[in-house]
Amino acid sequence: MAVDLKKKNAIKIGGISLGTVGAILGIIAALDQIYTQHKPPNDPIQSETVIMTSEPLKEQDEIINPEIKETEPITTTTTFSTTITTTETTIETTTESLESVPLMLPYDGESYTIEDCIIGGKTYKNAPQMYLYHGSVMMFNLEGKYSKLCFDVGHVDKSTMNDATCEIYLDGKLAETLYLNSDEILIPVELDVRECHQLKITLNWTYIYATYAIVNGTLYP
Repeated sequence: MAVDLKKKNAIKIGGISLGTVGAILGIIAALDQIYTQHKPPNDPIQSETVIMTSEPLKEQDEIINPEIKETEPITTTTTFSTTITTTETTIETTTESLESVPLMLPYDGESYTIEDCIIGGKTYKNAPQMYLYHGSVMMFNLEGKYSKLCFDVGHVDKSTMNDATCEIYLDGKLAETLYLNSDEILIPVELDVRECHQLKITLNWTYIYATYAIVNGTLYP
């Protein structure tokens, strides 16, 4: 049976002729072939998918920067610095408590006086002075608070030139005997007075009047 070609091409699907449909399909096939030939080697979508499905960021940081956990020693360093500062403050306070103090004036005795005097041409203020006639005694209250006592004893200018003997007692026990020469300007004395409460200084009796003074008295804790 013979078919009229004009009638065949005139057949329509949904209002579109078969010829037009064939032409569209041909164009689509040609575009698909061109895309396949020129397809990029790395699909951006695939690359993005790999990044999104990679390990969590926290674990990556630990691998890339393994030194992140090594920041804890900073706290230890700060604590050590504070300890040094505290230690320095303690030493400073201890130094202040070890300062020396002047020897106090006698609280009792006999044949002594407290007044200015001159020894070797130098003036000393409020110096305890012992004069020889019937003997002299001076007593000091140390309260057991000191470890060492230093002082100088000397012949007072313009008084009679006469040697003397000085005795020092710590809580009633003779600790030292001094032989004083009136020709000497100052005679240094140093005593261990730990746990001593009463210091007594005596000047022995003589026939000739003379005066000796205690100066530069210093107590050390």
